[in-house]
Amino acid sequence: MNDTTNRIDNSLVICAEFFPLKGQNAGPWSERFNGLYLSIFNKYRSLRRSVIWYSISEQCFYTDKSGEVIRRESSIYSFLLKTLRKIFFQKKCISFLIVYPIFRLREFHKSLFFILILKALNKTKHVDIIIDFLEPPSLIISLNKINHFLKKVMLLVSAFQEKAYLKVASSIVTTGDEMTLHLATTYKIDMTKFAVIEQGINVSDYGERSTDISHKEFTVFYGGLLSKDRGIKELIDCIEKINELYPVNLLCCGTIHPSLKLPRRSWLKVYTKLDYDEYVNKMLKYADVGILPYPVNDWWGKVSISKIATYAAAGIPIISTVLPHTELFLQRWNCGHTAKDWHGIESLIIKLYRDRDLCKILGRNARVAAEKALDWPILVEKLDNILSQQHHHR
Repeated sequence: MNDTTNRIDNSLVICAEFFPLKGQNAGPWSERFNGLYLSIFNKYRSLRRSVIWYSISEQCFYTDKSGEVIRRESSIYSFLLKTLRKIFFQKKCISFLIVYPIFRLREFHKSLFFILILKALNKTKHVDIIIDFLEPPSLIISLNKINHFLKKVMLLVSAFQEKAYLKVASSIVTTGDEMTLHLATTYKIDMTKFAVIEQGINVSDYGERSTDISHKEFTVFYGGLLSKDRGIKELIDCIEKINELYPVNLLCCGTIHPSLKLPRRSWLKVYTKLDYDEYVNKMLKYADVGILPYPVNDWWGKVSISKIATYAAAGIPIISTVLPHTELFLQRWNCGHTAKDWHGIESLIIKLYRDRDLCKILGRNARVAAEKALDWPILVEKLDNILSQQHHHR
C-alpha cells in the first residue's frame, strides 16, 4: 500500500466473470468461487466492512444492505468510472481483487478499457490491485490444435493482456509455485509480488471416513470430465488389463464428452448426474484410491488440481501421472504416488490393492493434508492476510 492506512478498514471490490448464485453451475472453478471468493465476500459482510462483487457476465454488482445481499445493474464502464471518482474525491482506500481471466478474447476492447482504468487506479495512493491468476489463456491456447496463424494471433492478444494485468498488480495470487515461476519468468515479474493459494475444499463436508476399508472389492475413483484429452481412454485400458489378474472397479462421476465412447464392462460404473452430496457419498462409501490420469503437459503440470483436495478430504490415497505440482504435494504429505507411464500406474494400483494397510496409511495422511493445508477456512485466512498487508511502497 502507498500510505500508512490500516488496511483492516479498507473496502473490497471483487471483479469476476460471474457471481456464484445458490444452485447455479459456476463452471470449472466453482469450488474456488464459492470456497474462496464468496467466503471472503461474506466475511467482509459479517464484519460490516464495505464489499462489492462486480459480475462481468451479468453487468451488475452485488453488495450488502442491512444484512442482505442486493443486486444492482450497472455496465462495467459506469461501475469503474464511479469507483474511480469515489477514490479520487472521497479518498476511499480500496482493495481490488480481480479473478483472471474476466473477459473473453473477443472482448478485447472491454479488457483494454479495464486495464486503462486499473492503471489510473494504480497511480493513486489509495488502491491495491490483487489478481488471482486462475488460468492464463495463453497457456491453454498454446496447447490447442488450431490453425497456426489463428493460434499466433490469439497468443499475441492473450499474452499482451496477461502482461498488462500482471504489471499493474500490487500482488498476484496463483494456485502453485510452478505457475508462479512460469508467469514470473515469462513476463519478467518480480517474484516477491506472488503468493500461492491452492485449490481447496470444505473438509467438513466429507465427515470421517470409515476405518474399515478392508472389504474384498477395490475401487479406483475418478471425478471430473470424461474426455480423451484427460487420459480417460488410457485409464480404462489400464483397469481392463488389471482385471485380467485382480477384480478392481473403476467408478467415474462426471460428464462424458461426446467424442468419448465408453465400453460396457461389469467393473466400470459411470454417474453423469450427481448433486454435490451424492458425489461426496459415492466417494466416501466406495472409493479406495483417487486417480489423476491427466497427460503430462505445461497446463496440468503447473496448476493445483482441484481433485487433489477432493480426494484428500475423502481420506483416500492419490495416484497420478508425473505432474510436478501434484508430485511435490504427494511427496510432502506422503499421501500417494506418481508414475511415469501407464505400466507404472497399473503397478501402483495393484500394490495398493494387495496392501490395504498401506492404502489406509496413505489415506489418513491425505486427510491430514486436507485438514492442515487445503481447508477453505485456512485458505480464506491467507487471502484475507494478503488483502490486509502492505504490498508496495512508492
